[in-house]
Amino acid sequence: MNDYREEIARLRAERNEIKYREISEDILHHDRQRLEAEQAAQEAIARGDSDSARWAIENAEQAEQSIANLSAELDQLDADAGAQAGQLTEAKRAWIERRQDLAADPRVVQVAGAAHNYLTQLMGIPDDSREYFELMSAGACWM
Repeated sequence: MNDYREEIARLRAERNEIKYREISEDILHHDRQRLEAEQAAQEAIARGDSDSARWAIENAEQAEQSIANLSAELDQLDADAGAQAGQLTEAKRAWIERRQDLAADPRVVQVAGAAHNYLTQLMGIPDDSREYFELMSAGACWM
């Protein structure tokens, strides 16, 4: 009986990991769309094309809403998996202290969470490793 329960738990964990990865990739995709839409809005404003600017702003807002919805899904997956949100390692706390400019923006926090998942789960970068922090810092330039 225990083998069956362990197998079910393992399969659920695999399913949640796959969903987590997919949602994280979707968040990154929508963030790229948001950035592109904001750039398009800026260009339209510079050209004096207010209709195109409004359209681009609407696209950026839709992308932001998608990011918020997907982030809520990630939060639910964390809760379902029994993850304890808000627990940070000392190394992450130190990094956040150095990068208060980023930590203060909720959109950046959402994207950083997706980047964390991408690095640790898809690329296999060890969490809290030197490479992890280098890549997170390099990614911070586009956040």
